[in-house]
Parts: sequence; C-alpha cells; structure tokens
Amino acid sequence: MKILHVITALDPPGGAEHKLVRLARHQRLREGLSPVVLSLGPTGPLGEVLREAGIPVETAGFKGRGRVLWGLWHLVRLIRRERPDVVQTWMYHADLLGGVAARLAGNRNVVWGIRNTDLYPGDGNSRLIKVMKLCASLSRLVPRAIVCVAEAARARHAALGYDEKRMVVIPNGYDPDPLTDEPRDAARAALGLPQAAIVVGSVGRYNHYKDQLNFVRAMGVVAAAREDVRFLLVGRGNVPENAELAAAIAATGAAERFHLLGHRTDAGRCFAAMDVFCLHSKSEGFPNVLAEAMLAGIPSVATDVGDARLLSAGHAEIVPPRDSAALAEAVLVLVGLRPAERSARGEEGRRHIRSHYSLERIAGLYLGLYRAVMAGRADLGRLDAPAPSS
Repeated sequence: MKILHVITALDPPGGAEHKLVRLARHQRLREGLSPVVLSLGPTGPLGEVLREAGIPVETAGFKGRGRVLWGLWHLVRLIRRERPDVVQTWMYHADLLGGVAARLAGNRNVVWGIRNTDLYPGDGNSRLIKVMKLCASLSRLVPRAIVCVAEAARARHAALGYDEKRMVVIPNGYDPDPLTDEPRDAARAALGLPQAAIVVGSVGRYNHYKDQLNFVRAMGVVAAAREDVRFLLVGRGNVPENAELAAAIAATGAAERFHLLGHRTDAGRCFAAMDVFCLHSKSEGFPNVLAEAMLAGIPSVATDVGDARLLSAGHAEIVPPRDSAALAEAVLVLVGLRPAERSARGEEGRRHIRSHYSLERIAGLYLGLYRAVMAGRADLGRLDAPAPSS
C-alpha cells in the first residue's frame, strides 16, 4: 500500500511535522506499506531525516500566491506519477491543495488532517481562517475521511461546517522509549541550571497560542512564594532578545531566576532537568509536549485546552486557560511535594502514555482507516480512538 503524505511544509518543524515523520518512519518499517512525503514548501532538516530513513521526499514548488496554479498543476502531475493508494494531507493548506490535486489526478482516497482547535482572527490568522472555511465547504466533496488529532478539534470543526460523518479522531502516538536516559544532574550541568533548585519547565515556540506570558505571570507568583524554584523556557523565540517576553519577566521582580534557552534540539535533556512541567497554552489541539513530558516521567500542570484533560486522564493538574493565579496555585501544589512523591506522580503519567498512546497502536489505527477508505466503508466512526480514562 503506497501512502502519499502531503504537508504544507516540513520547515520550520512543529508538532504536525514531527508527527508525520514519526508515522512515516514507522510505516516504512512495516511490511506492505510504502510512504512517500510531498511538501508544498521547504523540507528542511526533517526532509533529510526522512530521506535517511529511505522515504522519498518531494517538493511541490509552491512559492507564493502568484505560483498557486502552477504549483497545483505540478502537484497533480506528481500524484499521477506516484499513483498512491491513499493521499493523506496535513493541515489546512495541504488539505485544500493536496485534496483538490488528488481529485484532479483521479484519486478519490483522500484523507484530510486537522491539527488545530481554535484560530483567533486577531493573531494574524485571517488568511488561514479563509482557507479553513473553504475546506469546510468542500469537506463533503473532496475527502473520504477527515482525521482530527483531538476530540476538541472534531467538535470545533463540526460546528464550523465540516462534515462530521467523515470525521475520525486519531491522536498522536509516541515511542515508548524515553527521549533521553541522561541523569538529572548531568542535564542540569549541561544547561547551566543549579542542582539544588526545583525547576519548573515550559517547552514550545513563543507565540500567542502558547501564551508564555501566562506562564511568566504565574511563575512570578510562585517566585514570591518559594525562593528555591527556577523557571526554564525552551523553544524558538524564548530568548532574552524577545522584548515582550523580557518585559514580562522583569515585571515579576525575579528575572534572575528565569532561564531562556531558545530553540533546542535536545528536548530530552531539557525534560530531564525539570522537576515540574507546565503547559500554559490558551489553545491546543492534541498537546504533544504534554504527552512527551508525561512520557519523560515529569509531574505536570496543564491548561484545560484541546484534549489536555482527556490525554492526561487525571495524571496532571488541570487549570483554566489564561488564569495565571490558578496556574500558579497548581504549580505550587507540585512544587510542595517531596521529591519521592513527585517521582511517583511522574511514573503514573509515564505508564498512562505508554499504555494508551504508543506509536504502534496509533499507526495501526491509521492503517485501519486507510483500508476502510480504500474499501469505501461508511462506518469510519468505529475507528475513533480517544484515550480511555485510567
């Protein structure tokens, strides 16, 4: 079975891009499956990761709005050449362009992918919202199935006009092995963090959806209550040169206790250095970073966004989004535990993710979906796989 994955771009890498890479590499190792990846935009380092795994990577050549028709025709030609059994698209632009191109190429086995829950017009998303609305109007014509990464994403997009009968929920899957086996002390030494401090960590690129300012305000409250706590921000844009972030940190009166590491390629080391993890977003679909922190055995606090509550299933502290006081209170609960108690909580979360979100299980759900789509089945809802509660 040949699966053609079409994604808006592989660079810069984000949650969807990494998920595609993990799934495609797993499919490459499975007998009878042949994945191919087609990026509408740049492929970057992840493209090389895929090629090194023996997965063909193509670029469709979309270079601005003036080249859309040329890019669409090129995409049609690539699909005709590859003759995939299934075309799976990732994110709104790829859903629209990849789905339409597949149909023009004569392929009806189109699977769309929805990764977001909410889009806010005030965050510079007006063009993306227009694409999303166009996809909603075409959802009864182009795809045979629509994969939503989260129950919250399915409910939101159904309300926006997507064809709910074609929707299934398949969450992200994870390798059960830890991202790193580096000892905590070694990780802290490498990152310049004090060994004796309690470290509360945040991982994610700086933007309004991730709401790092909520984290900073909350950690200002924590800093006032506990002198032994340090705060770690990892991700593109979390740097001292970020004026907005720097001003918020200065306002806490504890700027010397914030460590801004910016973009890192050693996420495992960053997790290993933490005592508590914090997801502070105002919007998420399926929060990858929360699952990764739990898989690393870190007791966690998360805002009630996307499928964070469903994913954690009682193994993380859940608070309302954009509520810095509630976030601070929940962090202080975990900070106040003895190290052995925090370790026990983290291990419970690790077992939960390993049990319910293994990559092997999730890849099997995708394979079942492909077979159903190829067979023209109408009972796609039976493939849904929300995380069972523990």
